[in-house]
Amino acid sequence: MMRSLFLTLCLSFCSGAAHAAASPIDHMPTLHLAGDSTMAEKRPEKRPETGWGEYLAAQFRSGTVLVVNHARNGRSTRTFIEEGRWQALLDGVKPGDYVLIQFGHNDQSIEKPDRYTPEADYRANLIRFVTDVRQRGATPVLMTP
Repeated sequence: MMRSLFLTLCLSFCSGAAHAAASPIDHMPTLHLAGDSTMAEKRPEKRPETGWGEYLAAQFRSGTVLVVNHARNGRSTRTFIEEGRWQALLDGVKPGDYVLIQFGHNDQSIEKPDRYTPEADYRANLIRFVTDVRQRGATPVLMTP
C-alpha cells in the first residue's frame, strides 16, 4: 500500500515536472532507473514476475517522457557501481532528466557477501548518486527504504 502511494506521488511529480520542463530544454525528459529486482525488467521465462520499472513509461502521455531502465536483479549500491552500471547510467544523463534510485534490501543482506554493503558505505553511495546526478543538472529521486 505504502509503495503504491509513494509511486503514485512520484509519478505525479515527475509527470508534472516533465511537462513544465519540456519547453526550456532541447530534449525529451528522461527517467533513468537505478535499482534492483523490484524495479528491473524480467526475462520472458520469469513471467509473470515483473519489476515496476517495466511499466513506468505507460504511465505517461506518449512522446512526453523517455524511460531508461538500468535496474538489475540482485544489485546493491556497491555492485551497481562496481559493475559500471552507475557510470553507464550517468553517461546518458542530461540536464532536465530525473534519476529514480531504489536500493536497500540487497545492501543489507549481510548473509550474501556478493551483495552486502555496510551501512556507512550504503549512505556514502547514496550521497554519491545524488551528487553525481545534480552535477549533471538532473534531479535525483531517492526511493529507498
